[in-house]
Formats: sequence, C-alpha cells, structure tokens
Amino acid sequence: MIIILGILSLVIPGGLGRGVGCSQQIPQQMPQQSEEPSTEYVEHPSPEEPSTEYVEHPSPEETSIEYREHPTPSEIKNEIGGLPPYQQDKAGDNYVGLKVQWHLKLLLTFTSDSDPNVIKIALTEDPSSFPTVWCNIDIREHPEIKTTDQYSGVFVKGEISRAKQFEIELINCTVKID
Repeated sequence: MIIILGILSLVIPGGLGRGVGCSQQIPQQMPQQSEEPSTEYVEHPSPEEPSTEYVEHPSPEETSIEYREHPTPSEIKNEIGGLPPYQQDKAGDNYVGLKVQWHLKLLLTFTSDSDPNVIKIALTEDPSSFPTVWCNIDIREHPEIKTTDQYSGVFVKGEISRAKQFEIELINCTVKID
C-alpha cells in the first residue's frame, strides 16, 4: 500500500500522503515552455532502489516537422489508384493542406497570361510516368529557372491544394534548382 501511495504522490501534484514512500515530490507548478532545450528532473520509483535521471527535451523548433517527404507523388498516385473508381475522386481531399518537400525533375514551364512574373512549372519524380506536380513560382525570386534544363533536379516545398491520381497541385511553393 505504501508503494502505491508513493507512486500516486509522484503522479498527482500535491500527492496523496505527501511523500509517503518517496524522497522527492514533483513540482506543483508546470515549468514554462521556452525556445531553448530544457532539462527536467525525472524520478523512477522502484521498491528496491529509486533511480533518478535528467531528461533533455528538444526546443519546439526541433520537434515540429512542418514539411514532410512522405507521401511522395507516386505514393499518392498508388493510394488513390488502389481505390474503387467511385472513391478516387474524393480521396485526393485527404491530402489537401499537407505540407510536403520533394526532390523532383523539371518537365515544363508555362508563363501566366495575367502576370508575366508568375510561371507555372510541371515537375515529376519520373519523366516517363505520372503524377505531374504543378506549382506557380515568381520568376523574379527564381530567375535561374529561365536557363534550367529539362529534367534538372528541383527541390520543391509547398502545400497540397489539390490531389488527383495523375496530378498534384502545390501552393505557397519555394523551389531550389540543383
């Protein structure tokens, strides 16, 4: 019974029995989150021999994964294509809003009729197959695209705005030419 109360006093701030069966109490106030990695004292109760250790926690920037490499364009194509035809049309909605980063190849570029500084680029993992990934970029921010060869490597980051089996559109794109 003493061991159970000791464990509860570690789990419940203020504890039941205030320290019965344990040497340390967990602070009643939660530490404030900071941008720097933090160190926290952690006690592991054991009936024979209590052990303690310090655990380092990464900063919020280190733990937040804003852009993902998966699913890749071909994984999206295969997942949508593996569904019955009736379900395929809406399946792409599951990918909308996902922030991705992919290493692709440049296929084509198209200038915009409404803004000569915006071009639409077509990218792919494999030039001989689908899906095609589309995104708009500002030519003033990426003038190197004017002289980039077809099938050159392009690292793209963006947010999926539309996903179909053979086409994926990204918004808020940034690109880096290899």
